[in-house]
Amino acid sequence: MKQSKSLSLGYADLHTHSFHSDGRDAPAQIVQRAKDSGLAGLALTDHDTYEGIEEAGSKAEQLGLRFIPGVELSTVCEEREVHVLGYFPDGPSREFLEMIERMSVKRVGRMKRMIEKLNQLGCPIEEQEVFSRTEGEIVGRAHLFRAIRDTFSGEFDERADKWLNIGGEAFEPTSDMTPSEAIEWIRNSGGAAVLAHPGTSGIDHLIQGLIEHGLMGIEEVYPKHGSMQVRRYKKLAVDNGLIITGGSDWHGIFPGSSVFHSGSLGAGKVPVETIDMLIDAVKDLRNKKEGL
Repeated sequence: MKQSKSLSLGYADLHTHSFHSDGRDAPAQIVQRAKDSGLAGLALTDHDTYEGIEEAGSKAEQLGLRFIPGVELSTVCEEREVHVLGYFPDGPSREFLEMIERMSVKRVGRMKRMIEKLNQLGCPIEEQEVFSRTEGEIVGRAHLFRAIRDTFSGEFDERADKWLNIGGEAFEPTSDMTPSEAIEWIRNSGGAAVLAHPGTSGIDHLIQGLIEHGLMGIEEVYPKHGSMQVRRYKKLAVDNGLIITGGSDWHGIFPGSSVFHSGSLGAGKVPVETIDMLIDAVKDLRNKKEGL
């Protein structure tokens, strides 16, 4: 998908999710929301799937919004879940798409194992209640949490939160991929690798090593980051030549809550020129590989 240079100043939200993973909105709806919110650019970064990109890109072109395709990969490091964003100006490789397809299949088995563990813990949630809430290929903990909340009217909410988080009795990792492996996959597939919401992962001591493995950016601007975290990640980015990105982690508005997950669309915005920085970083990487 071709990208043009920014024609005017504005802001972009570079971290959003549609119903193709665990969001509520269709890709085109997210783009329309972005336009209505006054944003100039957007990235769709669904978990482990590329399914909504064509729809979002077409709608963005129709509305005159800058758009860059993305994917959020789920990884595990030191018993913590770490997310790595991949931005692909020209689309990822066939091998990358096949890899995330395998990950989506693994998610089904993972979900069935978590449901079985919850049943053993006394929460009688059924598979149908969870899988009926998915509209795309991806099933995740967000679908499970919503099914528990809606089915039992809050009876298990507090316990489920403890059971299903990392280290909990019903938790199962999404994949066995490490952050370094995710970075390698993204770089080798025509993308720019960015560490998502580092303040929620608790791996600050490992970021330098990820930079050495080819990390290109860090999501400094994020609704759940405190002011001290923002300053720390900004300094880290400046000191290491990383691209500073940001996004809301928008998942949509769900019944029973005003805004689900992290923040409203645009809550984590960055200058739209950040899209150009990501595009240029990918071009530079490609030129180095080709010896130009």
